[in-house]
Amino acid sequence: INAVPIFAAGLHSYLTNPSSKWFALAMRNKALMGDHDVKRWLKECEDAIFDVLNNSNFNEVVPEWYTDFIVFGNSCLYEEEDFEDTVSFCVRPISEIFFLANDKGRLDTIYRYFTLTARQAYQKWGNNAGSKVLDLIEAQKVEELVSFLHIVLPREERDVRKKDAKNKPFASIYVEPSTKKILSESGYDEFPFFIPRFYKVSDSEYAYSPASMALADIKMLNTMSRDILEAAQKKIHPPITLPHDGYLLPFKTGAKSINYKLQGSPDDRVEVMNITGDIGIGLEMENQRRMRIERSFFVDLFLMLASLPERERTATEIAERVNERMLILGPILGRL
Repeated sequence: INAVPIFAAGLHSYLTNPSSKWFALAMRNKALMGDHDVKRWLKECEDAIFDVLNNSNFNEVVPEWYTDFIVFGNSCLYEEEDFEDTVSFCVRPISEIFFLANDKGRLDTIYRYFTLTARQAYQKWGNNAGSKVLDLIEAQKVEELVSFLHIVLPREERDVRKKDAKNKPFASIYVEPSTKKILSESGYDEFPFFIPRFYKVSDSEYAYSPASMALADIKMLNTMSRDILEAAQKKIHPPITLPHDGYLLPFKTGAKSINYKLQGSPDDRVEVMNITGDIGIGLEMENQRRMRIERSFFVDLFLMLASLPERERTATEIAERVNERMLILGPILGRL
């Protein structure tokens, strides 16, 4: 929970920093790039795109997108037209998303299984929202959840001469699964979902994440923290022994425990049990696990100066360290 926000902020700062131009446009025909008017036109287009992104909600939602990317290995950013801000963006929960790749390995088909309240569904589709929604509206159960399916896939059969929604390259279909009723059908000129994958393997379209790689360390650190906390409680509030006719079992060793023992002599008194164990070793092992987790989330890359031992560093040394860690991130950034 500490490493993920640092990694997400680092990706946002390095890749999509709103204060600097983080993309450039170029012509496929490289010969045109020598023309001054072409360069000026591309610069004007870059400025226009940059202004649109910064005036939309892009910078608000992209950190959520990076967070899902880091934690789950797959994340889904959806872009749609917006009458006020030109475009708007929304991060879809990866638990809703099922995707398929084409013969080139590019994702081009999405099945999104999600829920809306009856009121939200009626606002979106009106009287075409399906019998289930209309029944709930009539019964005034407007906040009850209803499941829907959104399918986006390449449209195989279309008239390329027509520009209407039902002849666009990608079909967009909303379905109510329980009745199999098509609520609406439209389309997109381009695939509207952006789904990067972190660590990709050849036998699955779904990726795995730094969190999944660090999961063993995370669980171990949780166990160690609990044990160290119990040990500290015993040190601060050690169990005691009291004189009695005999022991009452079970024998208790927890913090603030009381055990009764056989009275051996009139001089018997209340005693504190001697608890052995070195909490310092446990804390050192905890820090080792923390460092391994932080390395899994590239915290040492994004907080390079803070993580280095205190001594003078040259700019060249810092640059070499950054490049070394960036080599590991290379394939990941390529998919992102």
